[in-house]
Amino acid sequence: MLLSNRSKGYGDGRSSQSHRLGELLISAGILRADKLPEALQVAKKTGAPIGRVLVMFGGLKEADIDAALEIQRLIRNATIAADLGIQALHEASSDGTPVEETLQKSGYARDYVVRNALGELLVSAGMLTRPQLTEAIRMSTQVGMTLGKYLSLTGAIATPVLFAALNAQVAVRDKKISRDQAILQLKEAAIKRTAISVSVVSQSHGNSQGRSDIRLGELLSLAQIISENDILSAVEMGLFKEQPVGKVLVESRLIPDSLIEPAVQLQEMVHKRELRPAQAAEVLLQVHRRSLTLEQSLSELGLHKKKIDGWREALELLKSAGLLGDHNFRALVDRAEAAPDDVARAIEESQIVDELIFQAALRCQRLLKEKRLRFEQAVIALHYCQRSRSNLDEALSDLAFS
Repeated sequence: MLLSNRSKGYGDGRSSQSHRLGELLISAGILRADKLPEALQVAKKTGAPIGRVLVMFGGLKEADIDAALEIQRLIRNATIAADLGIQALHEASSDGTPVEETLQKSGYARDYVVRNALGELLVSAGMLTRPQLTEAIRMSTQVGMTLGKYLSLTGAIATPVLFAALNAQVAVRDKKISRDQAILQLKEAAIKRTAISVSVVSQSHGNSQGRSDIRLGELLSLAQIISENDILSAVEMGLFKEQPVGKVLVESRLIPDSLIEPAVQLQEMVHKRELRPAQAAEVLLQVHRRSLTLEQSLSELGLHKKKIDGWREALELLKSAGLLGDHNFRALVDRAEAAPDDVARAIEESQIVDELIFQAALRCQRLLKEKRLRFEQAVIALHYCQRSRSNLDEALSDLAFS
């Protein structure tokens, strides 16, 4: 049964939810209309969920309530039409067939429903034609791949745009934005090739400017712990299973369960503007690769506080490496000295040196002090980071300096 993890809930007991559940059962011919008012009255007096009351006093089976809750969710999320849901619920109750099998017989298997929801959004936004969607669903099903991952790997839709589409799908499901708003935002994302870190939801709320939140998938991707395609699949699977992305990633063995807690703490630090996203990603990478605690990683990277130690030496290293001219060096020093409590932000906002290279230089400087890296290796590694857009660990590994 699809809702086995929620089946004993019998609905949440709220009157609006109860009416919807009861009316659905009546429409499917499972509950007599005259039984609903009495059941609602009992539920109100006792505080019991309407589903439990209907099982205890209305003669319904637990399986009927489970099926009705699943159909109710699919209709509420606009993933199936109400008439199809009611028909499936009636058939499931009549012959004892699980509602999932009933939907499959109607051509609406659950994975197809999720695939089609994403596909319909892309078609509505003008990113796919109807024939292209039909073929993509056929091929992705045939090769056992999520629709988003298939579209990404075949190059049909840019990966950042697919993330925007999935974010939009989640936001519509959670009723944070309307479907029309999602389509509009998705069209804008396609034009701008919006980066993965920009959330459709935050744009719709008008607060994307200055927003420093980072999603779990974004953090893991930025830390290069898992690929964007794996995250894409996890987000889709999360929609399919109605599970958090983190749980999907752990169950898929893409990340260890021990990584979730430090990742969540780093998300909170980014939210509070205690860390920048790139800093959080570097910390998480050290936790993952070197089995450090979060405290150890923060301490080693000098990020226990906003005031960063060694920033001047890091800028001097970039200058010596030929990645920073004299004029820009002086400009950055002036900015950093004017904001000693948040040097990283001051440097990033200058747009002279990006955060990835600045963090790499900070780390190189510490490795030089510890005599774990030679100067010429640091220079080569920084140039490699600049050219390949890799973090320092990737650069050191590729260059066989580690």
